[in-house]
Amino acid sequence: MALRRPVERPSTIDSRASRVTENPTGDATDAGDVRFVVPNVPSVVRSNVFLGSVVLGNETLLRDARRSVEEVIGHLLATYGAHVEVRLEIRAERPAGFDDDVVRAVMENIRQLHFDDGSGFRET
Repeated sequence: MALRRPVERPSTIDSRASRVTENPTGDATDAGDVRFVVPNVPSVVRSNVFLGSVVLGNETLLRDARRSVEEVIGHLLATYGAHVEVRLEIRAERPAGFDDDVVRAVMENIRQLHFDDGSGFRET
């Protein structure tokens, strides 16, 4: 039994051999094996880089971060072949300066969490 599909220059995928062969007629035959006719799709220029940043509110930090992960980063991670890098940038200021116990705790934590070199406190 022959299947005819009106497609231009399709490829036939042979599921037994896992190979693709050109099939210029668009025919797929049923000879005891399973074959699918897949049309050649013309190349389309698509967006291939995503860059984004957002300021998260102090009071809604965790909620906003979770939503960003679920609604943006999740889609990117689920895309086959995508390399996704997420960077967390923090800027905190206090005119009176940070207490020694806060400085000590934060510095120890950034070392354990492998923050980039240059991360830490500064005097302005």
